[in-house]
Amino acid sequence: FLVGWATAVVAVPIVRGYVRRRFSARWWWGYPALILGAGTTGRELVNTLIRHPEMGLKPVAVLDDDPDKAGDIDGVPVLSGLDHCRDISQRMNVPYLVVAMPGVSRERVLEIVDTHGQGFSHILLIPDLHGIANLGVEVRDLQWAMGLEVRQQLFLPWKSKMKRISDIVFTLVGSVFVLPLFLVIAIGIKLESRGPVFYRQDRWGKDGTVFGMWKFRSMVRDADAVLQSYLDENPELKREWDENAKLKDDPRVTRLGRLLRKTSLDELPQLINVLMGQMSLVGPRALPIDEAERYAEAFPTYCKVLPGMSGLWQVSGRTDTTYDERIRLDVYYVRNWSFWLDMYILAKTIDVVVRAKGAY
Repeated sequence: FLVGWATAVVAVPIVRGYVRRRFSARWWWGYPALILGAGTTGRELVNTLIRHPEMGLKPVAVLDDDPDKAGDIDGVPVLSGLDHCRDISQRMNVPYLVVAMPGVSRERVLEIVDTHGQGFSHILLIPDLHGIANLGVEVRDLQWAMGLEVRQQLFLPWKSKMKRISDIVFTLVGSVFVLPLFLVIAIGIKLESRGPVFYRQDRWGKDGTVFGMWKFRSMVRDADAVLQSYLDENPELKREWDENAKLKDDPRVTRLGRLLRKTSLDELPQLINVLMGQMSLVGPRALPIDEAERYAEAFPTYCKVLPGMSGLWQVSGRTDTTYDERIRLDVYYVRNWSFWLDMYILAKTIDVVVRAKGAY
């Protein structure tokens, strides 16, 4: 039983991720969905479903009462008037109706569902609950009303302890396999360029503390001075740096360093930070000191948990994502943390590292 359980913990998310990635682009994957509401929520929903077909819902049209919103959203037609619901449902055999109107009154939502929801086997309501945890929410029947129970996972001591124990166990077991690799990488760094093997940089940690995060050195000596000179001479690259705090063609990176970054092997010394309790195997991206201002009101949320060697940002495109998307992914992780989410991210990290997607 224990072997089967342990195998399933790793195998199930890997196989699910593979199947979704392999087949989500096929015409037969997912269900057609009709979206009601072309406001901010509706537009974000359509954009998300198009960018992530693995979610299984294919928006075929968007309906809105406002005729000024007619047009299209990422190629999905926006039609004026909700009376098209029945025709689209019957003509295109659409099983899902998504009501993305969080600002509409309860009475209006009930009217929409009663009037236009006929013929749809599934009706999905998007509530006005931005900033509330999504995973682990349970519906409670209070007889006179529906309640949504949100469990504050971060405030359950035994779950935090379970996360810490799993970090220690996985790190100690993994260290047996990575120690020989440590030695090979250290020799390679010394042979290629002068300077130390390891690089230490201050990062923000849990509760707003500052710790020294360790990495294999992947840059030349005096890297900050080299960067500043490079940005001064290339204004277009300075804009890239100001936007993402990263450069695809960073002049500071050595040849071995580029390989280490591509394979994420430069992150291995962070296992020391994990054992010291400064980091976790999974968590938000370890934030450099000078980037706290960019997180703005999201920074206190970020500080609620230990930063991680891997996380949602790393398995969701890494440096191919925008900085705002990184922030949203970090905040999402903190608000929806669970042991199983960690297991999913760890399993997906293996695939992302092997394919070296979004790494530079």
